[in-house]
Parts: sequence; C-alpha cells; structure tokens
Amino acid sequence: MNNISYKDIIEEKGMYVATPIGKSMWPMLRNRVDTVKLVKPITLKKYDVILYLRKNGQYVLHRIIKVRKNDFILSGDNQWQKEPGITQDMIIGVVDGFYRKEKYIKNNNFLYKMYYHFWTRIKFIKKFIFILKRLIKKIFRPKGKQGSSDE
Repeated sequence: MNNISYKDIIEEKGMYVATPIGKSMWPMLRNRVDTVKLVKPITLKKYDVILYLRKNGQYVLHRIIKVRKNDFILSGDNQWQKEPGITQDMIIGVVDGFYRKEKYIKNNNFLYKMYYHFWTRIKFIKKFIFILKRLIKKIFRPKGKQGSSDE
C-alpha cells in the first residue's frame, strides 16, 4: 500500500479537495456535506482555516484565532475552547474556499469575511450557550439515563 499523505498530495498537485467529517466547523462546514479545497500554507493569518495533524495522529480542520511568534491558537467555529500550541510543522494545508452545494465560496468572499468576523467575536456567547445546553440536557434527561442508580 502506498503511504502518501495529504501534505504530499498538496505538495505534488497544488491542492486537495476533501469532505470534512465532524461538527466543529459548523455552521460554515456541514458534516459530510460541504467540500473544502486545501492548498499549500504559505503565510498564515488570523481567520484562516487550516488542516493540521495533532500529536495524537488526528487530522483537524479549525480556524486560526490568534497568530503568535512561535505558534497559533485555533478553535472550531462550533466550539468555544481554544487550542494553543499548533506549530507550523503540524500544518498540512489551508482552506482556499469551500463548496456549498454547487457554489464555490472563496476564502476572500465578502459575505464569508463578514461571517467569520462576526462568528469569532461571539465566542463568549457560544461558551454560555454550550454550558446552558448541557445543563438543560442534564435537568431534562429521562429518568433511566441518569447514570448510577441506588439499587
């Protein structure tokens, strides 16, 4: 079996098109529905969406929310937690744009820029919403699903 990586494909072909799996980049990317075009990362900046390889071997597609001298801080659009310590050598590609149905939305599209500026500024509200949702689920969980029992 050929052990070619995403990074190798991007290096050789100049790009890689993939369908993301997961909900961390919702609402921008819908799980197993939308498609992203990844290109070679050159100069990364705040708000870029990158594909990187975590130390545990997991591929992740998240947005840069802060550029630091030696690393980046990332977060998924559907998350409030920050992931610091992502270094240049972990980065495989950067999203050039994505396909929503038949339409290609480039990462410099005006409406897309408005979306990510708004969405990244409401992180504190999203944290509150996530905590509230978890609390509501815990309160209204059916009786048989509470966890331990006294029997």
